[in-house]
Amino acid sequence: MKEKLKFTEFQKILELLAVILLVILFGYLISNWSGLPARIPVHYNAGGTIDGWGSKNSLLVLPGICLLLYTLITVVSFFPKAWNVPVKLTDENRASVYTVTRSLLCVLKLVLLLTFTFIEISMVKMQPLGVWFIYLIIAGVFCSIAGFTIKIIKVSKPKEPSE
Repeated sequence: MKEKLKFTEFQKILELLAVILLVILFGYLISNWSGLPARIPVHYNAGGTIDGWGSKNSLLVLPGICLLLYTLITVVSFFPKAWNVPVKLTDENRASVYTVTRSLLCVLKLVLLLTFTFIEISMVKMQPLGVWFIYLIIAGVFCSIAGFTIKIIKVSKPKEPSE
């Protein structure tokens, strides 16, 4: 596959949502910075309850990590030959498998950004995450991976010749 892998409309929408979430993440922190107390929650246990406190400067870590991960995943999305896919690639299925795999990367990036944005807002508001939070994130990640893996397997099968 010598031609460049183009973004689908679905992928473009996901990318736009990801950029919007990054803006919200940074914008929310900047707009609330001056009103924050010196001590804020910096850690949550598995039940979503606050169990660690620290400086408000700790709030800068999540957006930094988020921006780094966003950038890394975006860069990786441009190099499909580096991806490890669960099927044998052929000239016939390569474009389809790569397109679905890029969609998976876009969805996982969006889940990551949603997670970090929600955690950051909860930290700023000094609220617990809730016991449901960890289950929702795990479900979002694993359901995305499972669903897209099934789709990758489906698009990788040779087409039945029409009679």
